[in-house]
Amino acid sequence: MNRLRAPSQEQAGGLIALVAVIFGGWVRLFIPQIAGFPVNDGGLFYVMLRALQANGLRLPMYIQYNGLSIPFAYPPLGFYVGAIVADILRVEAIQILQWLPAVVLIAALPAFYGLAKTMLGTSFRAGLATPLYAFTPRAITWQIMGGGLTRSFGQLFLILALTFIYQTFTGYSRKRLALSILFSTLVVLSHPEAALQTAGIAVLFWLFKGRSRQGVLSAVAIGVGTL
Repeated sequence: MNRLRAPSQEQAGGLIALVAVIFGGWVRLFIPQIAGFPVNDGGLFYVMLRALQANGLRLPMYIQYNGLSIPFAYPPLGFYVGAIVADILRVEAIQILQWLPAVVLIAALPAFYGLAKTMLGTSFRAGLATPLYAFTPRAITWQIMGGGLTRSFGQLFLILALTFIYQTFTGYSRKRLALSILFSTLVVLSHPEAALQTAGIAVLFWLFKGRSRQGVLSAVAIGVGTL
């Protein structure tokens, strides 16, 4: 008879992260469920999403909100995803604002585990870090509101961009550089503050990990490629 073996430390880290993703995901879905409506804010984003749908997925020049004609000057990726998902699933825009941020924030949990593993070096340490992130209120509250239609995407792509930027500075490859540019671009297309945060943290990564000829070339390539 085979005896059951205790999981290794690295396996334990993966299990801890899995539990954090499951229960962290439940928390993220529970909040809009009990609210029964987009949480806290999102009226302007609802109008922007509906305007994009009404305009055949072409960005309108202006939207009408609170009696004002407001230029549609905002990173559009979240609105496009919301509009396309609403059309595919045939659901109302209000349901997209209620549920889509939570779903995106669930995807951010394994992404965070990947970032933590990249920076901390072991699955065990990354596993311990993941529940801390999963249940930190500020990792949920602002992003899961109705306006989280863009904030949630900004957080997800920020995490992914920083993962590959760090990997590019610590072990350059063309694939890592390309993914750094891709996810940095998606951050810029998702949320303005997330873009500033990504740029600031990327500079810190360069200062501590990228001060070499290759690091300078990579940093320039990421910046130019993103622009």
